[in-house]
Order: sequence, then C-alpha cells, then structure tokens
Amino acid sequence: MMVHTFLKYIHQNKLIADTDRVLLAISGGIDSMVMADLFNKAKIRFSMAHCNFGLRGNESDTDQQFIEKYASELGIELFVRHFDTQTYADKRHISVQMAARELRYKWFRELMHEKEITKLAVAHHKDDQAETIIFNLIKGTGIAGLTGWKPLDKDIIRPLLFADRSIIEAYARKNKLKWREDSSNVSLKYARNKIRHEILPHFKALNPGFIASLGYTAIRLKEAEETLHAGIEKFKKQAVIKSGNDLIIAKNQVTGSLFPTLGLFEILQPHGFNYRQCVDLFGALDSPGKIIVSESHVLNIDREQLILSPIEDHRDSDKNLATVHIGIETNSVSTKFGTLNFRISAEQIDKESIPADPAMAFLDFDQLLFPLTLRLWKPGDFFVPLGMSGKKKLSDFMIDEKIPVNLKRKVLVLLSGNDIVWIAGMRIDDRFKIKPGTKKVFIAAYEKDQI
Repeated sequence: MMVHTFLKYIHQNKLIADTDRVLLAISGGIDSMVMADLFNKAKIRFSMAHCNFGLRGNESDTDQQFIEKYASELGIELFVRHFDTQTYADKRHISVQMAARELRYKWFRELMHEKEITKLAVAHHKDDQAETIIFNLIKGTGIAGLTGWKPLDKDIIRPLLFADRSIIEAYARKNKLKWREDSSNVSLKYARNKIRHEILPHFKALNPGFIASLGYTAIRLKEAEETLHAGIEKFKKQAVIKSGNDLIIAKNQVTGSLFPTLGLFEILQPHGFNYRQCVDLFGALDSPGKIIVSESHVLNIDREQLILSPIEDHRDSDKNLATVHIGIETNSVSTKFGTLNFRISAEQIDKESIPADPAMAFLDFDQLLFPLTLRLWKPGDFFVPLGMSGKKKLSDFMIDEKIPVNLKRKVLVLLSGNDIVWIAGMRIDDRFKIKPGTKKVFIAAYEKDQI
C-alpha cells in the first residue's frame, strides 16, 4: 500500500518529526494532489499554500478555485497568494520560470516564519529528479548538479522521491483523485518539457529502468561528492591563508594536489571565477605577473603563490587615502587607507639591546622631525636602505624584495619631514638607524596581520 511506503520513506529519511508542522506547496496538479492525499491519509498535521502566478488567465483562477474547494471539503488550512509574475520577470530581466520560483519560495519563507511552520513539502518525484539531472548536464554542471535533490534539504522535504510518475498516476486513478492539468506542461518552448516529452522517452526505450538507474547513480555521485568535498576542505586548509582582504594560495599545494583545477575552482568560484578561468589559470601557473580578473576580484600569479584581492583595492582611490601624523607623545594610531586598515604603535625608550624585527623600526630619536607622517608609498619615493650608503627608488626596492603586485599597493612609509625613515614592516633608512652615540630610541611597530 502506497501510504505505508510513503510513511516508511518519511521515517527512513527522518523527514518529519513529531513536533513539526508541515506546509504543502500545492499547485493542483497530479503530483501535489497525490502528496496532499497521502498526508491526509497518513494523518500528518499540515497546511497548504497555493501560488496564483496569473500566467494562464482564467485557467490560473480555476486552479485556485479547485484548491480552495478541496481544502474547504477536507477542513485543511489553506494560504493563497497572487503574483504579477510577468512584471516581476521583466523588471528583473529573468525568465518567467525563474521569476515564479523566486516569488513562491520568498513567500513560502515569509509564511513559514509568520505561522511558525517548520517544514516545506514539495511534490518532486523520481522523474522530476531525472529531468533536473539531464537539464543540469545539458547546461554544463559540476558533480553537485548530477547528484539530484536530497529527500531532506534543511527545512525542505521531498516525500515523493521514492516514486516515479507511473506510480503516482496509478495511485491517483485507483483512489479516484481529482487534479488540474496545466496546459503549459505540454508546451515544448520550455526546456524541461522538451526533456520530459522528447528526450526521456528515448532513454526509457533503451532502458525501461532508466529512471531508477539514474536515481541510484545520483546516490552514488552524492557519496562521491561528499568524499571529494572532504578532500577539497583539507586542500583549502593547507593551501590558503587569509591576509586581511586577500587570500594567499600556495602554488606548491595546488600543483601537488590530486585535483588541482577543481581545488582552484572551489576556492575561487565564490569570488566570481568560472571553471574555464581555473583551467586557464592552472596552465599559467608558471607565468609570474599574469593577472586574471572576475567581476569582483583580481588574481595575481606571483612566483610562489597566487594572491586574490577585491577589485576595490586596485582602483584609483588616492582621494580617499588618509595621511596620518604621529607626534612625540603618540602611543598608537589606527587609520584606514581606502579599504585597508592599519594600526601603528609608537613609543620612545632609552637605548638598550634592540631585537631584529622588520615589523618594528628602531630609530634615532634625535634625528627625527615631529610630527612624523604615515602614508602609502608613491612612485618616485626613494630612501637609503639599511646597510647601504646610496639612495634607492622604492619601486626598485620592492622589485628586489619580490613583493607581489597585489601587495605593493599596501606598502606604507613613515616619513620624517620629506625623508622616508621606514618602509613599514620591511626596512628602515640607514640615516636614521641606532648609532653608538644614540641616546634615545624611537620605536614604531605595525601589526602585519592588519594588511
């Protein structure tokens, strides 16, 4: 008996708890009416929600009237919402199908929150699953698109995934159920209908058990995806370091991975990069200086690493860049340069043993002109690197130090008058170093993890 199979499927997949209140998305079609009948006969507490998208004129209104009569006869709580779907689609420049999906799920969420409903039941079955997998395959998809739907996906349940279309139709006829036929379901202008009416029949002719076979394949692929996901997460932990707004990706971890291109895609896809770009990127790892761009981020290929940065950090924003002055009594200052946050601490101490720490500048206090100035470096800047006697352009210094393009924009300089005394976090100017005759030391330190 199908009710028994229905309840067994719910129990095995833990779809509904005793404390749950379920909302059925009901269109009036055969699938949703079979689902409603099974819920009713199984004596599971539920309400129904119907969307009138206004796309089929009188037919849409008749669907609504049919649902209202059904709910009234059985005493089931029913919620109905009308949508101007075409206007919404035109305004958002999306398809009508996508518009209908966005509208209904947004309303379902609002309704569930307002009515304290805990689960949303949709009437997807095995044939729907097969159509979706084939649709994703045609569009081009990763492994996730071939795994199909889960019976339980957060608060969405699919209690009919155990059944195919023939089982649902047989149940509806045997129990003399009534339903509405959606005329748009036979229109071949929709890709899913073409799959349903023109493609799936060929697969079924080659293999009568195709729907079931594809379902089992989806389950195996889901397990493979979960295994792969665990490997990807391990790869990301080993390969990626977050540095402020940037992500630093170690090249040797990428090239040594079992899934280098997919690993790159999993890291970069949330930042707007597609799989083809990741394929190109993997082929260009030996091209330092090359830059790949998405709508929101810039990826720089450096010698030993890949550096991913928000595009905003690369735009010309000099008018928004701060210049900070540090006085003799200053203990610390915090400042924002464009989208970059920095913190500098400064103090003066009596001369003592000075540790070697590039994140700190130990300067001869009496050689400094206060207030000191903190700013981003500019083309034309020069200084005398510690240990040298001649001046050097800061741009040349950064090339020698192999500072990646992405990070050059973040280099700070500390000035005494017009002279650079410290390239923050890297090198002090030799003219301002601690000397045998130094009596007082000025210390400036900056938190590198703020970059």
